[in-house]
Amino acid sequence: MIFREEDRKTVRECLLEWHCHEIVISQPKLNDGYELKGYGTIKSNDSGGLYLDFICLESNKRIDFKSPVPEDSLDKNQCVEMRATTINGAVISSSGLRIEASFQQMLKEDPKLYRLGLSKIEIFEDYDPVTSHNAYLHLEFNEKVRIPFNKSNTTESSLGTKSLAWNQAVIEHEGFEINLINHDNFTEVYAKGEGLNLPDLRDVLIFYLGFSSGLFIQPYFEYYGDSSGCKTIINSIDIKKVRKSIPSPISDLVYDENNKSLSHFHYELLKNILEVSKKNPNYFESIYSQWTRVWHSFLSPEFSVPMLTISMAVEGILNDIFIPVIDSLARDESFEKEKERIKSIVSSIDGVSSEHLETIQIFVGKWGNTHAKKALHYLSERNIIEALQLKCWEKLRNSSAHPKLLKQDEARVRKNYERTVVCLGLFYRLALNVFSYKGAQYSYKKLKDGKLVIYEYVNLLH
Repeated sequence: MIFREEDRKTVRECLLEWHCHEIVISQPKLNDGYELKGYGTIKSNDSGGLYLDFICLESNKRIDFKSPVPEDSLDKNQCVEMRATTINGAVISSSGLRIEASFQQMLKEDPKLYRLGLSKIEIFEDYDPVTSHNAYLHLEFNEKVRIPFNKSNTTESSLGTKSLAWNQAVIEHEGFEINLINHDNFTEVYAKGEGLNLPDLRDVLIFYLGFSSGLFIQPYFEYYGDSSGCKTIINSIDIKKVRKSIPSPISDLVYDENNKSLSHFHYELLKNILEVSKKNPNYFESIYSQWTRVWHSFLSPEFSVPMLTISMAVEGILNDIFIPVIDSLARDESFEKEKERIKSIVSSIDGVSSEHLETIQIFVGKWGNTHAKKALHYLSERNIIEALQLKCWEKLRNSSAHPKLLKQDEARVRKNYERTVVCLGLFYRLALNVFSYKGAQYSYKKLKDGKLVIYEYVNLLH
């Protein structure tokens, strides 16, 4: 089944409707698991979610309305999977389903109607001549990303008028090519080359485009192809998140004093993220997960949520990435030997229980350890961050961790906003340093700060 443009359009516009004449829903990892057989229709709702209207003709066990299937969604052995065949012969699979029966459904004999949510559906194919030699990735999503474009395209309207638009970016890196095209109401990304790890490349592209644009990218369509076969994934998305954004760390339009574009720094950021994801995947995963939390925190109606999330995200990056490196660079061997000597003396004390002695030794072993505030002081002294950011983070961290029932007057609210913006800039400074970014970035020293600054890159990690 080749997913053509008209098929992708039905997903994009939430008009998907696939009729399946054969459906099996089961728990394959359990010997006594549920197995239901029947037919149904896969659809998408107005919010972008996928669901299955399933007509159950046969089941090996009755589903109790008090006991959904699976009973424990965290137990992988109880995972509910679906395998369906459409009327045009495509074989579709999905996993992570949840079946709930009403009291009336429990008492009724088959056939029964169940409406089941689907997080995603997958279609596998054995061979595609387009991707038989090179690895090939194709993504589509509704978000309009903000990156510099380096190629124009001519479009023709239904009335025959032509227009020129700079809406495409072509980025080449180490034997593969990435094409990104912004259309009026969606964006598509293509990548091809030899020896690509397509799932890893997908994660890097999604992060790079979302992080640099302040958007949470939700691909509704994913296509993976290489010599071993092809796979199409259709994802449920949340339409409400499509047009929402947060302040981004960098701009897509930056020029120097001679009006020369500095877009190459933007493309280098993608290449650097790729390198970090290969050489230090834990660095990439830490920043990606923390940024995702930060983005979602801005959806909360309570501003205390992004305040706490951003302060903790900074601490998370420090603990995961910077503090281990700072500890190794600032290690004082004489001090470490003195700690070991004291621990040895403590271990020989008589009349104290072994549990208490061990507790004291652990406490001594932590002397001189680098905590988040100490790490920020270290980074400030080396001009990786600024003293203002350190000060604002300390105040934001304390006020978020130890909230007080104070009257939220206009001055206090504004102060919280200002500190949060500065700390968001701190989070971005740390993340961009990890990715060796040398271009212009927003300073975020105050509210509505649109000033772009090129900071001197200090290599601490690589």
